[in-house]
Amino acid sequence: MFISGWKLDEVLDLSWEQLRLCIYCMVSYKMEQVNMFAEMATSALGGKVNKKGKSGKKDGKKELSTKDRAAKEQAFLLSIKSSGFNFD
Repeated sequence: MFISGWKLDEVLDLSWEQLRLCIYCMVSYKMEQVNMFAEMATSALGGKVNKKGKSGKKDGKKELSTKDRAAKEQAFLLSIKSSGFNFD
């Protein structure tokens, strides 16, 4: 978090839930970067890269309806707001 420009006082002012969420988001982003680099390196070395969502097979998961997606998004936003982050 300090590499991202956070100050010690800002980090110490966060609750445990806020700290957990910040760390989770940062680690997720870094993993996306690592995966992107690994895909580029694999394809440059002649390997085959399986792209997400491009497979022809259905793996038994049904698509979420727009109502379900909206409800899931609202629940996610509510969990972020309940951890103390205010945004509009």
